[in-house]
This record gives sequence, structure tokens and C-alpha cells, in this order.
Amino acid sequence: MNVAVIGVGRWGINHVRALMTLKKERISSVSLEDIIAVDINPENLYRAKSLGVEKAYTSLDSFVSREKVDAAIIAVPTKYHHEVAKKIIPLTSVLIEKPLASNIKEAKDIVRLAKKYDRVVAVGHIERYNPVIMAVKDRLKELGEDIIYISGFRVGPGPVASRSNNLGVAHDLLVHDIDTANMLVGSLPTWVIASKNHLKEFPYEVEINAVYGYENKVVASLRASWRTGPKLKKRIMLIQTESHIITFDYISQYFTVESGLKEHRSSPEYVDLISSYESRSVENISLFSGKKEPLILELIDFLESVEKGREPIANLKNGYLALKCVLASLEAADKGIRVKINWDDDPI
Repeated sequence: MNVAVIGVGRWGINHVRALMTLKKERISSVSLEDIIAVDINPENLYRAKSLGVEKAYTSLDSFVSREKVDAAIIAVPTKYHHEVAKKIIPLTSVLIEKPLASNIKEAKDIVRLAKKYDRVVAVGHIERYNPVIMAVKDRLKELGEDIIYISGFRVGPGPVASRSNNLGVAHDLLVHDIDTANMLVGSLPTWVIASKNHLKEFPYEVEINAVYGYENKVVASLRASWRTGPKLKKRIMLIQTESHIITFDYISQYFTVESGLKEHRSSPEYVDLISSYESRSVENISLFSGKKEPLILELIDFLESVEKGREPIANLKNGYLALKCVLASLEAADKGIRVKINWDDDPI
């Protein structure tokens, strides 16, 4: 299978690295041959070649006219997802990095193109391949309890003002947690309220706090922020059911399951009072393994989906729905009102 990576900058170069790992170690049923890099920046292409890429193009049009590939990965900045997808989907199946597009009009056109050319289209919601997410999903199934509440906290340093082609923190970070929430709840939110913050030197929001409401009174409160120092980064989520609280860390792939209290009583002594509020059961599970890199798992699923003609886990539908949720939160923040999310007019 020949695969192209279009955009080999800050994140795209990781796709090149992961593909090279798959090619050398043969840990997938897919056999990789040529890995082709496309980027307008010669320095980015130089780095790709240092990883083993033999074919490289600085022009997308030149690549399209000269090469035939079995799959392509679009890792250009968000603003250009639609523009590149229009040229690539007629030729081959694609994995488009998250978010799917800048706006809903572009997203709908990508959906239209995928249907017209009958392509497998994945969207880079990499957290769906995070071992800790898979384990938490399994544990929730074992517990057999409905989710009541979700809290997501995703913060880290953002780009400088001159590198705003990926838009704001909602498109870049919030999109991950709303996709995770949708997956865990098993349905879609019907409304959202939100607030956001800006900095003078950056054209888009650098922080957003969004509260999504689902059916059965389930609520997901999600915060995404670039208002941090250069070394502060955290990705955590808390899930509450009727008798359990599950907290997990996306980065360390570690989660905790707490269930109930030893007892619930009043006490005149402070030490006894605190003791009565200890959890009856606390389970700590670490899943981190160098052999379970989410990006490699994502690429294996995408390439095998192309080869077998099936839907990938992080499919076009999920990417479209997550983008629509993000756009609704930005609308709610701009208008200062609760926005209803209507799912009746979607092409997916």
C-alpha cells in the first residue's frame, strides 16, 4: 500500500514517523511500500526524508498529477482541510486530522464528496484509540450504570499569534473532549451554554468553558484552555454514575474507580468524620505501554479500514458531529444564550 502524508509540519511529521514504524516492524496486516510527503515548506520535507521518506513534493498539484496512492493523510492546518480534501478525496481514501473542517459548510461538502466517490474517510480523533478510553468504556459496561455527569479539563500552551491557521482552542482541544463525551454517553447533546476568553495578540478564543446537555438530564462540563505557562499541560476527565466516580488521565493512561463510602454518618470528632467519608473501594489502573501508542493504533485502523472497505473507529460521522458541537459552543459563547443543537438537517 502506498500512502501520502500531506502536511508534515508539527503534527504531520508524527504521522510519517508512525508510518515508518508500521513499515519496518510490520505490526499490521497492511503492507506499506512508498510513503510520500507533501509540504510547501522544504525544511519540513527535509525532516520527513531524515525519517526515511524517499518521495517528496512541495506542490500538491504536482503530487496529484504524478502519483497514485492507496490512502492519504491530510495533516495541513485546519483552515486548509477542505481545500486539500476537495483535491484528494476524488483520488483516494483519506484520514483528515481533527477537526474535520473550519465550519459546517465545508464539513458538509466533505461528506458529500465522500459519498460521491465512495471513499473511506477517517477523522483524527486520536483519543478514540487511547487505551485508557477503551478500558474506561469496558469498565462502564461492566458496571451497568448510566452516566450522570462528565467533567473534562484539557489545558496546555497554545500557538503563537502568527500560527493561528488551526483556529482557536475550541477547534483544537475542545473537539477531543466533546467527541469522547458523545462516545461515552452514547448519544448527542441537545443544547449548550458556553463562555470564552480572548487575548489581544491572538485572533481566536484561547479558552472556552462549555456545558452540554444530553437526554435523561446528563450534563458534560468541558473546559479547554491555552491560558497556561509553557510547561503546564493536563488532559483529564471525570465520569459520575449513581454509585461510582471514574477519573482518568489521557496522557498517563491512568484511571481510578471509586465506589461509595465506607459509611455515611455524623461524628463529633473531626478525625472520625473524615474517616467516614473515605471511599469503600478505590481501584487504580495504569495502562501506559510504549507498544500502545494511540497514533499507531489509529493508523492501523485507518489503513485496515481502507484495505477491507469498512468504517474506521474514528469515522467521518463522528468527526462531523464533534465539529458541529464545537461550533454550537462558539455560537452560544458569542450570543450569551443557551443554543439548541438541531440534528434533523444533517447529511450524515
